[in-house]
Parts: sequence; C-alpha cells; structure tokens
Amino acid sequence: MKRIISLFWVVCIALPISADGRESQEGGRPLLTFPAMSDSHVGVSDARFEQDLQRFLTINPNYDVITNSGDLTENGTAAEIASFKRILDANIAPGAVSVLTIGNHETLGGLPLSSFSSLGIDDFVETKEVKGYTFVTYRPSGGNFAGLTPAELKTLEAYIKSSVDKDPSRPVFVITHFPLENTVAGSETRLDPDAYHRRSGDLMAIFDKYPQVILFSGHLHFPFLHPRSIYQTNFTMIGTGSSKQMYSGYSTMNNPAPPSSWRQHYYVEVYEDKVVVYPYELGGTTPEPIGDPYIIDLPKDGSAINPANFRYTPAKRDMAAPSFPAGADEDNYSIPSKTSTTASIEFNSATDDTKLVAYRYTLNGGAPKYIDLPFWESPTPTRRLNLSGLPVNTVSTVIITPIDAYEKEGAPLTVMIEPVRVRTVTFSVVNGNGSLTATVDGRTITSGSQIEEGKSVVFTATPNSGYRIKTWKLNGDEIANHTANSYTLENISAVVSIILVEFETVTSSGELSQPNPLHAWIQDGLLRVTGLTPGETLSVYTITGVPEYRSIAVSNEKNIKLKAPGVYIVHSESNSIKVTFE
Repeated sequence: MKRIISLFWVVCIALPISADGRESQEGGRPLLTFPAMSDSHVGVSDARFEQDLQRFLTINPNYDVITNSGDLTENGTAAEIASFKRILDANIAPGAVSVLTIGNHETLGGLPLSSFSSLGIDDFVETKEVKGYTFVTYRPSGGNFAGLTPAELKTLEAYIKSSVDKDPSRPVFVITHFPLENTVAGSETRLDPDAYHRRSGDLMAIFDKYPQVILFSGHLHFPFLHPRSIYQTNFTMIGTGSSKQMYSGYSTMNNPAPPSSWRQHYYVEVYEDKVVVYPYELGGTTPEPIGDPYIIDLPKDGSAINPANFRYTPAKRDMAAPSFPAGADEDNYSIPSKTSTTASIEFNSATDDTKLVAYRYTLNGGAPKYIDLPFWESPTPTRRLNLSGLPVNTVSTVIITPIDAYEKEGAPLTVMIEPVRVRTVTFSVVNGNGSLTATVDGRTITSGSQIEEGKSVVFTATPNSGYRIKTWKLNGDEIANHTANSYTLENISAVVSIILVEFETVTSSGELSQPNPLHAWIQDGLLRVTGLTPGETLSVYTITGVPEYRSIAVSNEKNIKLKAPGVYIVHSESNSIKVTFE
C-alpha cells in the first residue's frame, strides 16, 4: 500500500503534551479518547486482534473507552467468547470502558444473548455514559437482517433523545454492526443484497432527527482510503475496519482484493469544539496513519450541532462528475492488438475530484460489465481492457463509463473496433487416393477454418503410392497448368474459397484419369445435380463465395431452386463443379 501521510499528521509532532502525559494530536487536551474497532473475528484472528490492541496502547496508553462494532468472534462459540474477553482484558488501557455489540458471526454458535454478558452485553439496545458522553449500541433481536422491532426502535431513540436533551452540542456515539444500506463504502445493495437492515428506513428516520449522532458500523471490512468511509447527511456515519482482513469492490466484493496484511481501525479524540477521527493501519511494525483525519465540528456556545457545517456530505465532497481527458474519443484510446474475435483497448484514465472506483463498459449494447479499481492505489495514466467474443467481420462498439466514489457517472468514451476480417477456406480430396493439408503462417489449419483476410494458405497434396496429381480446382475452376504437389492461395479475399485436389493412377502404359461423378446443369429454371452419394453434404455457393444452399443428400440426385441468375459452385464432399444460371 502506498501510505499517504498528510501535512496534518506531520505538524502534530511539534504540538504540546496533554495533561495525562500523552502527546495530543490536536494541541489541546482531549475530553474523551477511544479506539473504534470492529470485526475482530477471534477464533481465526486472535494474534492480529491482540496486536491491534497493543498498537492502540502505543498511540495512547490511557484512552477512556474502546468500542467494537461486532463480529467479535468467528463462530460465536463459548470458547471464542472467553478468548475475546481474555485478550481484551490483557491489552485494554487501565480503567477504560468497553462498549461492544455483536455481529452476524456471533449468531453462528446459536448461543443466547446471555452468553455475552461477560463482555458487558446484556440487551439488544443498550447505553453507557463515559465522562459525560453517551454511547448507544443496538442489535436486532429478530435475527441478523430482520431490523429492529418497534419497541427496540423506540428504546434506541429514547436513549439518543435523552442525551441530546441534556446537551445538544455534544455528540452521541452509536455503535452497531450492520451499516445503513447504500451509505458508507461497501454498503451498496448490489454487493450483498441480503446483508443489510431490511428496515434501514426506520433507522434513518430516527437518526435524521439528530445531527449529534456519529454512527460507527462494521461488517464491511472496507479500506479507509475510500472517500465514503465517512458519510454525512443529517448525521454522521463511519464504516470501521477489521483485524481479520479487508475487503473491497464496486461490482463484486473483493475484486480487487486489498493486501492480506492490512488491519485498519480508528482512533478518536473528542474536544470541546470538534471530534477528530484518525484512520490507522495497524498491520505494520508500528501504527501508521493513513489519509487525512475526519473532523466533525461542534458548536462552542452550547447550541445544537448543525448539519449545515458538516464537511463530508456528498454535495460538498463530490462537486463534479468524472471525466476523460479533453479531446475527441479517438484521441483517448488505442487498440494495440486484435484478432477476428478479440481486441485489447488501452484508454486514458478518467479523473475525478474524489476518487475513481470503477468503469462500466458494454460491447455492442450487451449486458454491462465492470472494471473495479483499487482506489487505494495511485491512479495509472492508462487502463487496459481485454475483450473476447467480438462478432466476426463486424464493426464493434464499446462504451466505457467512468464512475466515482459517490457513484456519479461521467460522459462515456466510445471506442470503435474495426474488424479483422476473416474468410472461410475449405479443402478436400476428390475420390481419395491421397491426402491434402493446409497451413497459414506455418500453422496447420483444418477445412472450414476462418483465415484472416489478406493471408496466404499453403496447400500440400500427398498422393498414395502409384498416384499423382491430376488437377487442382479453386471454386470449381481447374487451376491451369498446375500439377505440383503444393499450391499457395495468396491474399485471401473471397468470402469462401474451396480448394479441391484430384489424384490419378500412374501406369507403365500411361495415365488413367478418374472421371468426376458429379454433374450439374440448369433445366426448367432449376439447378439439377446428379452423381451424389446419399449421406454426403451438398453445398451451393455463388462465385463470390456466399452460401446459397446446404443439405444432406438422401439420394444420388437433387433439384434446387436458385434465387437469381449468376455463376454458382456446386460442391459435394469430394467434388466441385461450376454452373452458370442465365
């Protein structure tokens, strides 16, 4: 990961020491401090969780509270709950209060809520007050995705309202596992349509009344460098990280996947006039700040927190749609390689005032597909899109649309792919007595192969013992004065090219040719064909190679009605003949 350490963090080194002996990152004494963690997954991530707790003690050995937004354990077993408590108790700051809730992984063990009482979790909606600041936790009693009951919603709002009524200028910290749908990064319905509260609307209706709410949610494991790690509307939502692993993706989860070593959590400082939320990467040898801290401004005069002063609303952060560089579409892409059915497009990257997270593209108006971007990396000047399944001999249109972190779409880039045209080449031996092979650029092909227009095909005839070349035919016409064992069809341009070779015996008394049994002529407006072998394929092409007729012979003759006058090639599996229909 390319670490981004802002000037904000660098300046902090020279700031004064707080009253508890800890270096204050804001230069004054914070009134409340706490790590905001989530998704510890004890049972599979014990050592990582323990190390994360120890990292926070190096940031501040005397923090006041520690929060965890659920999935404390991997499987919700009694042994894992005991392990979580043991690790936490051994590595928490002296006197710090733990504010915990449970996630969907806690339900896997099938244990009752009372099994978590050792962790201070006694009800589905609870509240604690630390140094005059209110913390509220909630978890639906009806199951992972059921949403809160009306009674639980009422209790939740009562706890928030009670705190706000005492002091509307103070924040209320809400700790829960599931994010509200389509808010913080990763909470989009398309990524996990069953994983979020079915009654997000009920919760949103409550929180919208209280700009004092700062909600820390878990579950997503999403990297913090996404602009929507914090999301403000009428209140504040912050998506927390994980000690187990981080996930990412726009169209599908974990595509692309962040580095497996990442472990990201927040450290929070509360002042009289602001709340400062510091994102940290804890997977290295020391805690490392990433990106800029989030600042939620608080009024100094005791008045209510005003959402108009929020810094991280979509309207304030996402001022413009993403855009490709100025100029014509054709100036923004190249096609470095292509075949008849594949193409590689290299296009200039779009830019955005937040971050670009994906490109949507369609091929010839088909179903949309996506390029999910690793938003935590520095943007690359260009992107590569490899396509397959292009229609043969047809111009293809690719529409590429950039999408930013707030799902705002920019003007699309239209890419036109001229086809690498291909032509069909069929070849066979008349009446046997030898073999016929073909190669293109040294590569062996089979009869019926599609060959790139302009290429040359080398045919090699190998007669059986006692035989020699009698004739070569191209589309029914004998190739004059050519009885060599090889023939090169150069610069292919016809839609279909039919090559036939016929062998004849060689005796001491001279050459005995073998007659062509296939006969064709026009009579009474019909093409009449005789000399067929039942079961073989009969094909008719125009002189330019366009297929006109094809069927399996059921007898030794066939009458065919042609569409229009012209020159036609009648082709069986072993013979070919030209006919003119006037």
